[in-house]
Amino acid sequence: MPINNDKDWLHQFVRKLKYVFLPIFLSSTLTVIFFGIARWYLNIQGDIFHVSTDIQFWVFILIATIVWALFIRKPLQILIIKKNPANDLELLHLLAAAAVFVPLIISQFYLIDRNAKLYQVEHIYGQENYRENDYFQVSDLVFDKTDFGVFYSVHTKGRNNEDVNLNANYVIPILGDNGNFQFWIAERFSKEYGTREYENNRAVLWKQFVKNAEEKYWKFNPSEHKYLRIIPQSDQRREFVEAIMNSDVYPEVDEDDLVILKIEDKEFESRYNGEQKWFYISYIGLNLLVLIIIQFLKIQEVRFKRFRRNNPINGEEEDSIKEALLFLVPRKNHFITSIMIDLNLIVFVWMIASGVSIMHPLSSDLLDFGALRYQEVMDGEYWRLITSGFVHIGIAHILMNMMFLALSGYLVESAIGRWKFLILYILTLIGANINSLLWGSQAVSAGASGALFGLLGWMFAQVLMKRKTGDGSNIIYLFLIFGIGGITLLVGLINNSNNAAHLGGLAVGLILGFILEWVDWLRKD
Repeated sequence: MPINNDKDWLHQFVRKLKYVFLPIFLSSTLTVIFFGIARWYLNIQGDIFHVSTDIQFWVFILIATIVWALFIRKPLQILIIKKNPANDLELLHLLAAAAVFVPLIISQFYLIDRNAKLYQVEHIYGQENYRENDYFQVSDLVFDKTDFGVFYSVHTKGRNNEDVNLNANYVIPILGDNGNFQFWIAERFSKEYGTREYENNRAVLWKQFVKNAEEKYWKFNPSEHKYLRIIPQSDQRREFVEAIMNSDVYPEVDEDDLVILKIEDKEFESRYNGEQKWFYISYIGLNLLVLIIIQFLKIQEVRFKRFRRNNPINGEEEDSIKEALLFLVPRKNHFITSIMIDLNLIVFVWMIASGVSIMHPLSSDLLDFGALRYQEVMDGEYWRLITSGFVHIGIAHILMNMMFLALSGYLVESAIGRWKFLILYILTLIGANINSLLWGSQAVSAGASGALFGLLGWMFAQVLMKRKTGDGSNIIYLFLIFGIGGITLLVGLINNSNNAAHLGGLAVGLILGFILEWVDWLRKD
């Protein structure tokens, strides 16, 4: 009997190794190799194509998600927990995706740092064939700090924009015989405040920050550098380019040919040691952890037979994924909701493609794409009352709002129809933004949350009128109103988010909810 058990265990082990672990291991390995080769030819050897460092993280998450969906998700579906077959093993799916993502992103940065070159020169001008992230060690560094340029930027941080980061981006031209001012030294001085603290003392804090940044600049001595490293394409580089444009000297080269350098004190020889170590730890460790975990799971024979025949393993789950993607296509009871989601996503992709930060966009960038601010509206730019609802402050902001819009939009549009929903959405968006302006806020604001609270206002009107739908909608409405809406308002009070727009949208939605119901009653009467 023990022999049979041993054979059965070995048989199970081999099957799990072949049909589950091997696809995960090969996905992890081949993804690292494929994109490593692509990085080598496109960036290191060819210097053909560059992705901003600010969005690389999200690009790699997208790659890992695609690899998981195509090659990993289906093999994992044949496994079940022996004592809980209904469990969907979400954590194992997440771990398998991490086995692709973590080694991939570490290997990419390792390749860049490993192949960076060090140029030990007397004068920096005259050097050729350098690339992003290369190092310079200059023995005779000539510069004039009085020719500096500076660009001030303000970033909001946090999921609810609870912090404000002030930056003073200074640049100094490196002098050379040709005088084309291609090479610049850059230094950033930053200070962070809570949004509430900054809004309440804006003038004083800004004046103090500028003064402190100037003092730090005049103490800054680039001659004491160990190395100078080229800053790659990024939000930070774009701000330094703006500083160059504000300087007293004008570079005689295109913006893309400007070489902006930052001081690097880390030893050149040890630049990639940490990345190399963490690559091996993540690559071996995560794959080994997956292998160990699947040994405690059981292969479900019915699912396994479907898998071998290349049939759908779990029809309901695959249909749900398909439905989630099809939700972006305007149809049936979410026609306008899908259009609104699509427009928001299109604007966000357009912003990122135009060089706006995916995480912490500048206030000036947000205004360029239609965000709201008191002064601009008072100057006659009333269209911002609508366009600001399609501009979002970073990836977390738009993801949270679009998930909320998908849920609440579907519920409301299904109940009142597409054209009433469109009117409700636009009017609550405008009302929310007007209330924000009347509140006296001078900050740049953006996002669909004002209109989303308008949808909550409509739901609240239905609950107050005790409209019986027979499908439990009122319970869902109450959950959304007091759950998501209440928490958002509470967080807004703590972090100084734009609760004026939230409350304005809620009030307009509530009023329109009563009006629409009254119009329907008149028609029936």
